[in-house]
Amino acid sequence: MDVARNDGDLRAILSLYGYVEGDPINKVDPTGYSSRRRIFYIHGKHQRNHARRNVNRLQNRFIVSRHDVRNASAFRRMWESIRGNNRGNPIVVVNYHSSPTRLQGGIAASGLQRRGINTLLLLTCNGGHNDVRNNLARQFATSHNVGQIVAADGLHRRLRGTRGEVHAGGRNGGFRNNATQVINSHGRSIARAPRGLQLWDRNGNRIRNVGMRYPSVDVLLSRVGR
Repeated sequence: MDVARNDGDLRAILSLYGYVEGDPINKVDPTGYSSRRRIFYIHGKHQRNHARRNVNRLQNRFIVSRHDVRNASAFRRMWESIRGNNRGNPIVVVNYHSSPTRLQGGIAASGLQRRGINTLLLLTCNGGHNDVRNNLARQFATSHNVGQIVAADGLHRRLRGTRGEVHAGGRNGGFRNNATQVINSHGRSIARAPRGLQLWDRNGNRIRNVGMRYPSVDVLLSRVGR
């Protein structure tokens, strides 16, 4: 009998007599408690290949579900399904187009249902832009119960020829922020070197820089202690 209670978004684990989410061939759980934290990996159609590569690596350490969303409504529905497991709140990866203050489709963090999240990776352009007070990282920190957030000060893109590389940088590995977004936010043109991937705490305070490039999301999570 599996004595572990889950918050119930997966049908296979609602029953106390269930075992390893109904997949005993590929999973084992001798104690009756899942030993791996859940990850929800949400991405758009342009990030599909990037997401597949990263999810393949993440599955070695986590229970991962990948969600290809096509519009704002689909994103919101997906967000509402986020739940944790016996290990606590899940990790959420958002690999999506954005401006510093909105996800594609005009999605604001405050417009999403409040969720408990262990670590949120915003693999978006300028989601952690240091010059924008109401950037996405701060929005998620104030609107949701998030332990820590990683977001880019600069463009987020995968270098041509790499496999699952995560970094904040400009075209061809250059060093230029999205000046258009800065114009919209401050009324003036600013172009400067990006500061890379930033770690933010649950109160929306920037803690430190965690680098410009990583070979995979799995490595990035290890760098921030997950």
